[in-house]
Amino acid sequence: MNRSLALVVSTEKDLRELIAHSLSRLGYQVEIHSDVEQAYQFLTQNDVSLTITDIDVGHQNAGLALCRSAKELSPFQPIIIMSDGVANDGDRINDAGGFYLTKPFSLTDLKSAISGPTFVLASNIHNSLASAR
Repeated sequence: MNRSLALVVSTEKDLRELIAHSLSRLGYQVEIHSDVEQAYQFLTQNDVSLTITDIDVGHQNAGLALCRSAKELSPFQPIIIMSDGVANDGDRINDAGGFYLTKPFSLTDLKSAISGPTFVLASNIHNSLASAR
């Protein structure tokens, strides 16, 4: 079975591991990182189908910068950006082209986010383009 590859980036170890476990149960192969630079290197060397990152990983806006880089590498790759819900985070996330999850969120929220119609459409386009390469 060819499993889609997901990248999870957060400085919160428990959160990374919980998301990784949940995605694995949903059929994803999962790579986890706490460092944006290492995550970026991974993105450039692998066909990632889904990226989930904190909005600020290590320093302010690092997660957003990672999202922009991921979109440059693969414009239709679905990205979920986790945030503590600061008032202007929604605008920052929209500018980076990601889906939004406010922490704390439940595993049901995560599953709903990756099964929503817009997310599924972006995934299908990404996967079709990747298989055409």
